[in-house]
Amino acid sequence: MKDYFQVHKEQLAQPAYLEKKFTLKISGIPLIGSIDRIDDLEKGIEIIDYKTGKVKEQKDVDRDDQLTIYALAARDALGLEPRQLALYFMAENKKVVTTRSSEDLEEKRKELEETVEKIRESKFEANPGFLCKWCDYKHLCDEYNVGD
Repeated sequence: MKDYFQVHKEQLAQPAYLEKKFTLKISGIPLIGSIDRIDDLEKGIEIIDYKTGKVKEQKDVDRDDQLTIYALAARDALGLEPRQLALYFMAENKKVVTTRSSEDLEEKRKELEETVEKIRESKFEANPGFLCKWCDYKHLCDEYNVGD
């Protein structure tokens, strides 16, 4: 945090919100979350999500789902206009900035609505990966035990 302050002290403003909670309704289902930091900018806000992992490339930040959902939540649940989004990588003291268009946000909302409908209808495929070992449903999943 000391490094962060030293690098950014000239640019730091009082944050509008820290750990701002939101509830975004998707097809009647609440999507609940918390945005690390929201700063006021001219003509909108900046959403900042702090990360402890390695720095992502710009192309990855440009399509980061979490930032897109945060922007959607800021707009639709909090009534704030997201002007820019950023991932801040603490270990390397690096901030990677991106934006989302209204079309991007509507596309993400549609994707989330489709996911809710698939879950309601129990029409969703397993997506095996490294998170499987923490899944509460692994004992019911045919994909989890593949290759054991």
